[in-house]
Amino acid sequence: MAPNQDNLKPELELTLAEGDYQKQQLKCYAYGQGQLKVTWLNKEMTLLKTQANKPLPVGRNNCTAPSNSGQHYYWYSHAWLRLTDVGKPLD
Repeated sequence: MAPNQDNLKPELELTLAEGDYQKQQLKCYAYGQGQLKVTWLNKEMTLLKTQANKPLPVGRNNCTAPSNSGQHYYWYSHAWLRLTDVGKPLD
């Protein structure tokens, strides 16, 4: 079965909670693609969108931001499932 072409370049929309991190330094990455463009969807920088640049292999998307002190990093990871046209996971 062939993968569903609509889910090969997934988009991630993420709402951020308040925290001890530097929002302006937040960066997102996709497996095998490096850094992705982050689009802020509101002026408070609490809602963002990012999307894979090209079809993803099996993998994940990560977003990271340094703490306000710069001594630690916070991160968010999202695993993507590749599905067939009938919604079954690819092996």
